[in-house]
Amino acid sequence: MKVISKIAILSLVTASTVFAQSPRQVGAWSVYTLTANVTGKNVVMLQTTAVGQQVPAKLDIVCKNDRVVAVAVEIQSSIDEHTVSYSQAVPTTRVVFAVEGKGSVSENWEVADGGRTLSPYSELSQAKLNRTWVERISGTPKMVLQLNQKEGDDSLAPVFDTAELSEALSSVGCTK
Repeated sequence: MKVISKIAILSLVTASTVFAQSPRQVGAWSVYTLTANVTGKNVVMLQTTAVGQQVPAKLDIVCKNDRVVAVAVEIQSSIDEHTVSYSQAVPTTRVVFAVEGKGSVSENWEVADGGRTLSPYSELSQAKLNRTWVERISGTPKMVLQLNQKEGDDSLAPVFDTAELSEALSSVGCTK
């Protein structure tokens, strides 16, 4: 995996000043495009915020040259250091994807930006994992990502309105 490329994409996610100041809306999704295309690449970020104000969080999907290249969750406060594992090439934490009426999926996500940015992580097939997550997200009207999950602790479980993700991706010509 190209670590430098991944770092560059994730830095785009967290550096909102790179993207246009006034996004257009597709349902709950804000669509940001680069204001200065210095890379010669077509880069777009789709972003939705957690519904309700209990857990301030943003869900980002980054497309480069019409393909999904990154999925990330940004939170205002960092995750609990005790939930971070250093047994892989990058620090990871468990994230549980839950949808009402369906079973939940638990996976290790990469921890970046001092514990404030999380993204799906695979040593072998990052592109395939990103597509899998976008398909999961696209197939739900609302989803919950449980972070810092300890038994009975929902303190970091942002709920995202994800109903129009497929439309937002189509509007920018981005494929899964």
